[in-house]
Amino acid sequence: MLKKVAIAVVLCLFVAVSASAQQRGTPAEAKKMVDDAIAYIKANGKDKAFAEINNLKGKFVDRDLYVVVYDLNGNCLARGANPELLGKNLMGSKDPDG
Repeated sequence: MLKKVAIAVVLCLFVAVSASAQQRGTPAEAKKMVDDAIAYIKANGKDKAFAEINNLKGKFVDRDLYVVVYDLNGNCLARGANPELLGKNLMGSKDPDG
């Protein structure tokens, strides 16, 4: 299924300035979402899974939690938020802290 493309599923936290503690996902919820995304990819194939991950109202977006999938070269293959980053190589990207 994922023969030639090694996929790393990474969960990113989108930090909304106005979000309160109740509106944020917990580390346990983040881990479960990653586990669910991996199982979904294995069960449904990458094309269907990536479409669901890219769905901003889909099962892999919950409050400030969303799934991001990169290949091992840093190319963004699926992203539950900020869809303009899809298809871009983000290997050299820096977080807000540099």
